[in-house]
Amino acid sequence: MKIDFKNKTQVALLILIALTLCFIFGQSILPPSKSMQTSDEIAGVVDGMFTGSSGESSEERSRPMLDFIVKYMRKIAHFVEHGILGIEVFLLFFVLEKNSGRAKRIMPIDVKTLLFSLNVGLLVGFFDESIQILSGRNYNIIDVWLDFAGYATFTLVITLIFVIKNSIKKPLTEV
Repeated sequence: MKIDFKNKTQVALLILIALTLCFIFGQSILPPSKSMQTSDEIAGVVDGMFTGSSGESSEERSRPMLDFIVKYMRKIAHFVEHGILGIEVFLLFFVLEKNSGRAKRIMPIDVKTLLFSLNVGLLVGFFDESIQILSGRNYNIIDVWLDFAGYATFTLVITLIFVIKNSIKKPLTEV
């Protein structure tokens, strides 16, 4: 597999991946106070979406799901942003294999390529948590696994979607 910089789809995916990495690492390099402020602002928006129009005060209702989301906002954000990166990397590898003529099977990308992609996800999660040390934030190995879990989950879901789509298009007798 070789990247063709004349292929607009490949270049667009590379740019999207680069922007996603800049966003992920940009959030990790924020100082603790700014990071917490951003999380609190987003939590306020989420809380407002659920409580804004009902007229009831937040003390009058039981809001276990909302409370969970607000409490674990940062963890959910890590899971989702790394998951989005997983989808982008998967799509890049899919386009590369499709353009090389090797994507004529049920599995959308080669298993070795999928495993390589998962290794990329683990490395990005490790690097993401490591650069937090530079901004005075805590490094947490559990967050590395959370980042990787988001990457792997989204990657495997998109792979499954492609497998199902390809299975419908190509009966198993063609494999």
